[in-house]
Amino acid sequence: MKDKTSIANRQRSDAEAKLARSTLNSVSEFENRSTDEILHELRVHQIELEMQNEELRRAQVSLEETRDRYVDLYDFAPVGYLTLTSEGLITEVNLTAATLLGVERSKLLQRRFARFVTLEDKDRWHRYFIGVLRHTHQQQCELMLQVNDGLPFDVQLDSLRMDAEGPMNPTQVVRVTLTDIHVRKQAEAKLHLIAKVFEQSGEAIMVTDVSRAIIMVNKAFATITGYSEAETIGKNQSMLQTDHHDQDFYQKIWTTVDIEGHWQGEMSCRRKDGRLYMGWFLISRVLDADSNPSNYIVIFSDITEHKEAQAHIHRLAHFDPLTGLPNRALLKNRIQHDLAIAQRNQSALTLMFLDLDHFKNVNDSLGHQVGDQLLVAWSNRLVQTVRGQDTISRLGGDEFILVFPDTDAIGAAHLVEKLLEMSKRPYQIEQYELVVTPSIGIAVFPGDGTDFETLSRCADVAMYRAKQAGRNGYRFFTSEMQANSARLRIIENALRHALERHQFTLHYQPQVRLNDGDMVGAEVLLRWEHPELGQVDPADFIPIAEDSGQILQIGEWVLRHAIRQCKKWIDRGLKPTRIAVNLSAVQFRDPRLPELVMKLLSEEQLPPHYLELELTEGVAMDNPHEAIHIVDRLLAHGIRMSIDDFGTGYSSLSYLRRFNIYKLKIDQSFVRDICESSENRAIIAAIIGIAKSLGLQTIAEGVESEEQMTFLREKGCDEVQGFHIGKPLPPEQFVQNFERKKRRMRLN
Repeated sequence: MKDKTSIANRQRSDAEAKLARSTLNSVSEFENRSTDEILHELRVHQIELEMQNEELRRAQVSLEETRDRYVDLYDFAPVGYLTLTSEGLITEVNLTAATLLGVERSKLLQRRFARFVTLEDKDRWHRYFIGVLRHTHQQQCELMLQVNDGLPFDVQLDSLRMDAEGPMNPTQVVRVTLTDIHVRKQAEAKLHLIAKVFEQSGEAIMVTDVSRAIIMVNKAFATITGYSEAETIGKNQSMLQTDHHDQDFYQKIWTTVDIEGHWQGEMSCRRKDGRLYMGWFLISRVLDADSNPSNYIVIFSDITEHKEAQAHIHRLAHFDPLTGLPNRALLKNRIQHDLAIAQRNQSALTLMFLDLDHFKNVNDSLGHQVGDQLLVAWSNRLVQTVRGQDTISRLGGDEFILVFPDTDAIGAAHLVEKLLEMSKRPYQIEQYELVVTPSIGIAVFPGDGTDFETLSRCADVAMYRAKQAGRNGYRFFTSEMQANSARLRIIENALRHALERHQFTLHYQPQVRLNDGDMVGAEVLLRWEHPELGQVDPADFIPIAEDSGQILQIGEWVLRHAIRQCKKWIDRGLKPTRIAVNLSAVQFRDPRLPELVMKLLSEEQLPPHYLELELTEGVAMDNPHEAIHIVDRLLAHGIRMSIDDFGTGYSSLSYLRRFNIYKLKIDQSFVRDICESSENRAIIAAIIGIAKSLGLQTIAEGVESEEQMTFLREKGCDEVQGFHIGKPLPPEQFVQNFERKKRRMRLN
């Protein structure tokens, strides 16, 4: 633009000079020229001037356009521009800076920039501005600004002192570039937090490239594996693999990761020192912008102690500590499996109930140490006599149950003769030569029963017949032993009319907190009073109700009346009490359960947190994935869940920790002999320890003495229930008993 203006000015000057030198200045030459020549020359000069004026106009327009573009670039730049005096007053500012400062541009002029700096950064600003004035090179600083009482935000200042010559004295101004770095600061803080989480995580984290070469590990990785970062970077992740798993196992893992995007599960690994450990792994795939795999993230923790604790609890809860034989809990699991196969294949199965004759005399005369050695020797010989697929279980004392799959009555007779022959051989225990004989009762599936309880009852009855017949022999369960079975059939028929005839009642057993003795809840117990059968044991009619499908109607009746009773107590001004209701396996598997429970709570207007549902360990672990889903649905409505009869089933800790339960109920079979049985004390202590490590509460049932309460309190059990605390009572008696205790407490 400057070049075009200079050309136009030069052309104008040349034209004026030419006119000055023109012959018009010479009168004589002018007089000698014709009028036409003079007019022609004037027209030429006029055209030249018009051309020069047009060029000047275009130059002026271009200059204005350039100025407008510059103003736009200045005002709408992505950063703010300010000019400050040496006193820090704003003399120039673009629209971006005015927007950042939240003030109209015209109102910013002659205001101090320092007023926008937060109080915490005032000193930093003053030191920075003094430094800018002292130096001639650009200075940078980060500050926090705050405008209009809003939230502070981070900015970056890039400032340069400019010296300007004034008419009187030279002046100094400061050109400032103002950049909003709030988003960048947030991103930096987030990255810093991620880095801290990565480094300080208690779980090992390993990042690999797409070829699974390790590119990053954290401190926990070194702690768990023993490998330093320098020893790890660049190595393939397979450095942690062991021979415990075959290559198909690892191939399936990475195939799953590539297809589904992640895999999680248990894996055996080897530390640097060669020791093996069990890890819980989560492997995830990372995709790039084109949705192609770019990295893999492996997160794992050492669960060796948890696995050992799990195995320890499993041994204590499922195997007899003396003989190493399966106990009743494991026996029940195995026979259910064997019965399912027998039903599917329509094959036979034999169950024997075996009791050693006069074994008490050995303990009384020779001592329990000799008696225990004899039991171990007897068990070992018994195991060697039967097949590998058979199950031998010690129930306790000198009682055993033997299960023989795919064995009918003829096969059972052959086996029992072998057992009796085996028992004739003496045992050398210390200095004693001992002979012990068995009395054996036999029940055969399906003729004598189709479930474990029925078969074991039949075999038990037959075993007592064998004892009555002189011991050292056996008896098959026969038709004349059917009296008890006939009663069960009567119960099943009567059960169909129990609801409509209002024969059911609910009793309530108090649950108290151990540390202060306060009542915190009540377990709901179903009672059935039949006009002819009398008080029917729940152990007799509940299994029948489950098998016949009546348990859903009965269970709904129990839930409805328990919720209604709890609401009545609250409305009467009694201390709010949590009610615990047991769920049967059939109820729990009913997909309508969560909706039914919420419907009943809504109808009775009882808040969900007053209701606790108890689920037996066996039911929870039968199909853990489905159980977790159902528990999550109930928890979403605010209903708490607990595991009942814990220790009698087989719980996987990896599943147990994924259950959203809050309490484990220790089965009364462990509590009953707590003062006499070191094994039971060890089991209870282990269960309480596991519960605490998982953040769960514990409650012990069947507490019948102060000694039991003392032991449970010392081991850290949270709550108890049992006859020592209070018997199950009807609602009114339960309230009266509760009010008597309150009055007694006030008197004390």
